Amino acid sequence: MVPIPPPIKVSAINIKLRTLPGSFGEEYINYSDSFLILIFGVTGIFIFRGVYGNLLSSIGKMSVNYYIVSIAILINILSNFYLIPIYGIKGAAVTSSTLMWFTGIASWVCFNYLYKKKTTEKTK
Repeated sequence: MVPIPPPIKVSAINIKLRTLPGSFGEEYINYSDSFLILIFGVTGIFIFRGVYGNLLSSIGKMSVNYYIVSIAILINILSNFYLIPIYGIKGAAVTSSTLMWFTGIASWVCFNYLYKKKTTEKTK
């Protein structure tokens, strides 16, 4: 499990407790846990997916992004099919958050492999 840096934790809790009710209304308080779960997932996008997804495109491997996202969509559909009836909106939030990290880490792994492969080929 990847640890969440304290500033992100504090910011997420602050958003959950202060901003959510004021921005969306008191009826959304019931869903604040799902909101916090999704904030955790978005940090995965910021840390890995946004950076390494673009880097994959910059080395000419846009198709790798396509395959990563295609696999994530299939997992998303299957996971939501099973988790939403059991856990409701929290099941959907957990699925989305997990897949945000999965796609980010997959982009990172693929970029590192393909970049090393590409730079090794150029030196030969």
